[in-house]
Amino acid sequence: MGRRGDCRLYRYRKGMVKQMTRDHSTVSEMARLRLISAGDASRHPNRHQLTRALGADPFTRPDTFRDKTTPGDSYLICSDGLWSEVTPKDVEDGLSDNDITIGFEELIGKVLDAGAHDNVTGVLFRIIWCLFIL
Repeated sequence: MGRRGDCRLYRYRKGMVKQMTRDHSTVSEMARLRLISAGDASRHPNRHQLTRALGADPFTRPDTFRDKTTPGDSYLICSDGLWSEVTPKDVEDGLSDNDITIGFEELIGKVLDAGAHDNVTGVLFRIIWCLFIL
């Protein structure tokens, strides 16, 4: 995981899940340009055709961003083998569980129940405390 352009980072904060990364695929670009709907994008036959991936070109620049963390934030970084097999509600449930180990196991279970059509990779973690240095 990490070399491909089809991994995502999600953040759960105060009851809301946010996808923190952009997908780098032809279909995502088409959806951003409103050439196809989000529903069409999820079923498009070329949805896994990448436009950018780390390691594919020595001059590829990864997307970077800064974001403040707060105690209680949960994060999930995962491959498309995970996020493409579950609903956004499933991701929210996994990230919001009081015990993130159980939440992650339930999320992986849903992927396996759906057939796990691709490799499934993910890391789920929660921020317990933050130290801010000014």
